[in-house]
Amino acid sequence: MKVEDKIEKQIDNLLQNTIILNRRYLDDEQLDRAEQFKVLKEIFDVNVRDKEIKELSSHFAPIFRDDHPIHLSLIGKTGTGKTVTMLYFLNMLHALCAKRKIQMRHVHLDLSTPKPCFRALNDLACLLDAAKRYKKGISLDELMSRIEDKIRNYKGYFILFVDEVDHVRRDLDSFLKFLIRRLPQAIPLKLLIVFTSNKINWQENIDPRVKSFLKINEILFDPYNAVDLKKILSIRIKKALNRKMIQQNTWRCQKGGRDSI
Repeated sequence: MKVEDKIEKQIDNLLQNTIILNRRYLDDEQLDRAEQFKVLKEIFDVNVRDKEIKELSSHFAPIFRDDHPIHLSLIGKTGTGKTVTMLYFLNMLHALCAKRKIQMRHVHLDLSTPKPCFRALNDLACLLDAAKRYKKGISLDELMSRIEDKIRNYKGYFILFVDEVDHVRRDLDSFLKFLIRRLPQAIPLKLLIVFTSNKINWQENIDPRVKSFLKINEILFDPYNAVDLKKILSIRIKKALNRKMIQQNTWRCQKGGRDSI
């Protein structure tokens, strides 16, 4: 047999007898946003993070009576699902607002990589298509003005999701002062900011003058319990693994065990 035929036969044999059908479902980073949301829907449908979803629904409900909820902080250790839960919820909230003809936009500012205030606001300006990426040559005040000018044309509600806010390592006070004091005064729409942090005490180091006008509600994300983890793993295993091959290997292991007795 030719070597290319051997290789093809070996590959085909491995594909037919593989246990892992789709490795991407074992790692969210390999899924695109739409695929992540499909998995999350199944997870939330079996009541995982049910308490947090209810709290989020309660917090944002005033939007549907034309009211203005206060800002929100999601707190919990790494791996408790703060980011994915909030992104999924915002996606559903946007669809519900559209259904009821309520104008709503949302932006996810990912600060998982530590950066100074200027870089954080530069990232926000890029997300809004208000500026390009600057390293120098533009002042912080000019950058803030460009963000204001861009958002000033929006109507309805604007939800800014600031993920891992404590990673603004230089001049966090200026960053927060702009978002929660200057920006709302410069734009006509209703601004809601959602912060996440892995540190429960992230607000302790804020300047008291900034903290005094930071009106914020908090939702605590507890670690997943054993029941939740079982539900999550069960859903992911069904999508990622070849159940037929698992059953065959289980049967072989059991048979081997009996034969060795």
